[in-house]
Amino acid sequence: LENSINWDFGMSYLVNPYMVSGSAYPDGNCINGTATNITVNTSDQPSFASGCYDFNGTSSKVEISTSLVTTACSISAWFKTNTVSGDHSIFGQTEALGINLYIHNTQLRCSQLAGGGTQLLGTTTLEVDTWYNVILTKTAESGGGGNAVTTMYLNNGLENSESDWSDGTSGAVSLISGHQTDYWDGFLADFAAWNVVISSDLRTEINANSGALISSLSDKSGITTYYPMDEIDGSTCKNIAC
Repeated sequence: LENSINWDFGMSYLVNPYMVSGSAYPDGNCINGTATNITVNTSDQPSFASGCYDFNGTSSKVEISTSLVTTACSISAWFKTNTVSGDHSIFGQTEALGINLYIHNTQLRCSQLAGGGTQLLGTTTLEVDTWYNVILTKTAESGGGGNAVTTMYLNNGLENSESDWSDGTSGAVSLISGHQTDYWDGFLADFAAWNVVISSDLRTEINANSGALISSLSDKSGITTYYPMDEIDGSTCKNIAC
């Protein structure tokens, strides 16, 4: 017998059973970044990525018109530095309660200017021409404030954690490179921000098998911003969490 299809011509439309409704990033903020003096490199990227951003160390930056770190949050980025001399910011915010994630000589650091200069100091000696993953998580303040727990991981290994941080404000501008004119000198890839503290399982996924794209994660809830950093449209750093 031949296969047959019964059509109901009384229906005004057909439904595609393979259509997926909604975004893969339900919490995405759709805010693109503005890239300045950045080139896309397709020969020095991590093995799992198709490209990365090349920062010149003097003027390259991505400006984001919102704060990515306020209450509970997480940030992940892959970085490779050209230098282990001086201060070079990976991510920062233009407010007193904002954070600055950077390397100081051979050490990964994260600071918050408010409260007398709260600071996390890394323990790993960084090397040039080596790809690393950094994940920063921060809980929300509770009670009287000033008691948020901020934790820094390198390649999913604990670098440091402190419990005397404050929540930021939503009005800050975020900068990938260029915080207080400390520009990144090297490469960055696959940058993402969450409005939650991500789980140890997700940290493991990100770092599994020498690295995995954020787009491949099993759980994308809480991701507000995702810049794959493998292309630039004019001066637009595309946020695909939208």
